[in-house]
Amino acid sequence: MKSVFVLTSDFETRHIQEALINTYVSGSVVMESDIPTKVQGLQFEGKLRILEQALANKAKQAYLKRFPMSALQNTTLWFLEVSYLKYTDNRLGHGNKLVWKR
Repeated sequence: MKSVFVLTSDFETRHIQEALINTYVSGSVVMESDIPTKVQGLQFEGKLRILEQALANKAKQAYLKRFPMSALQNTTLWFLEVSYLKYTDNRLGHGNKLVWKR
């Protein structure tokens, strides 16, 4: 499976409850800075799905290898099939953006 993010979240969270109703989601990850030339961030869109058991076991091993502290949490693994990414990196010049669409 290509172009996916694996994430963990509880069923009870608001964002998961809303994603169960509408699986097309969006979000952002931002490296904030008071210095405009150091701003970095990623905006994304895609479909959020729960991992099937066969994939969940494999993904969980990879996830825990990267985030071992998560082993203590009782959460569910999800995957986001990415359809759009926009990466901003002002270190490469103000307003420098890289866009990817499926």
